[in-house]
Amino acid sequence: MISNVRILITLMFIIAVSTTAQADSERDKNIKALNNLQHEMTTCVAFYAISRECMFKKDDPDTDKIDKITKTLSSHFVEIGVGIGLSQDAITSRLHMEMDKMTELLNKNCMNISSLLDRYALRCKKITENPDSILHEYLQK
Repeated sequence: MISNVRILITLMFIIAVSTTAQADSERDKNIKALNNLQHEMTTCVAFYAISRECMFKKDDPDTDKIDKITKTLSSHFVEIGVGIGLSQDAITSRLHMEMDKMTELLNKNCMNISSLLDRYALRCKKITENPDSILHEYLQK
């Protein structure tokens, strides 16, 4: 499901020990990449939570799989957020803002779930299966 986050731990170590001007520039690039990854993970937690409510009955066995994905992503986005210096309030606020944005897209009606699926399903699948590849994308920018 979610790949090993070795790269994340390595980058956080690099951020912590950066001291020269060049290292500061590299550190800023790493923080920006981790910030973007953290934001995308937050978006995906909102996507999976809303999709779960709209698409599955309470006793559906697939809800356990979605709950596990959501829990794992939540753990990662909190860990990364704290590691890059986000406050707990900022981390929580990001999630609330994403949930609100998606609820608006749905027009508060699960019949409009295709609006979310079209925008988020493929990217969130990729983040869930291989977050290191998403981080790599951001590091290449």
